[in-house]
Amino acid sequence: MTAQRRNCRSDEVRRLLLASLRAGHAPGERFLTVRAITRRHDVSMQTAQNLMKRLRADGVIEHRPHGVSYVKRIPSRTPPYRIVVLVPRHAGWFRERFLDGFAAGFGARVPAGSLVELESSLVSSVECVERVAGLDPDGVIGVAHGYGWPFYALHRLGVPVLADLASSEWPGMPVTSVEFPATAGAAGVMLRRHGHRRASVVGSHHAGADFAAFKAGLAGEGAALVADIYSPEATQHLCEHLHTHKPTALYMADNSVLPTVLSVLASEGLRVPEDVSLVMHDSNREPYEGFAVPPIASVGPSIQEIGKALAERMCRMLDGSGAKEPALQYLKPVVRVTASVRRV
Repeated sequence: MTAQRRNCRSDEVRRLLLASLRAGHAPGERFLTVRAITRRHDVSMQTAQNLMKRLRADGVIEHRPHGVSYVKRIPSRTPPYRIVVLVPRHAGWFRERFLDGFAAGFGARVPAGSLVELESSLVSSVECVERVAGLDPDGVIGVAHGYGWPFYALHRLGVPVLADLASSEWPGMPVTSVEFPATAGAAGVMLRRHGHRRASVVGSHHAGADFAAFKAGLAGEGAALVADIYSPEATQHLCEHLHTHKPTALYMADNSVLPTVLSVLASEGLRVPEDVSLVMHDSNREPYEGFAVPPIASVGPSIQEIGKALAERMCRMLDGSGAKEPALQYLKPVVRVTASVRRV
């Protein structure tokens, strides 16, 4: 390894050690040994010793008898913060709305030039973790549906992370997300208040939980689930459901099924909202708004609202005011009623 590469590696490990101090230590606590640093970060004994000397020179650790080091002070982070954003570039409108939300939530605390966005090809790779750690950001924020492990890996390294995740499978990692069953339940309540007693959930990635919540919100036995909407026979299944169950309203828990729903309703001569009322989950509503007139009612926070909530919470994490907040936080559903829902 050349001297330049050794210096780059040393700087990278130093940033990781500082991040771990901020995330998981308090003054007076015992710090890593030289040997532990060599094992954890795969560096030589000499490099680890030099890193400990640099940390002592920075005043963040102190050496005590018997070769033990303790945390002296926690290196602080102050605005303007430097944040790495992990949002797939290929998402187009989705990515733009999230970035708009981030900008609104961060404000002056994170100038536009301080947001570092990585290429989508890196988001699910080991290189992503290495690149982010090497940037020494104040925090990492983004959308983690389908690739939560890079966020979790960075979290374990001590980098402050905050993700919008569809599940809580990453213990201890800060997550702010949409609670899909709660959203489905709110849709059921809204339809019940408009007089609907026979309504169906169409398409869902969380079918069981979504349907149970929707049924409870509808408060009756008239709820039904069309879960096989993703099969090649989706059109046939939905046609049969409309004829047998005769719902007066449909809630699309996954908005990607909207084109199929509209096509089937048109083929059956059913009008919105005169014959069937429509409601959709809101977090990915915009790409489908042009498919139907009137605009379709929605339940759930918008992409911008999710991004804004993530940014505001990240700032609380960095300034210390959010230290006692629970790791997993759900956003409350927002109900937007339009002319696509009629009273019955």
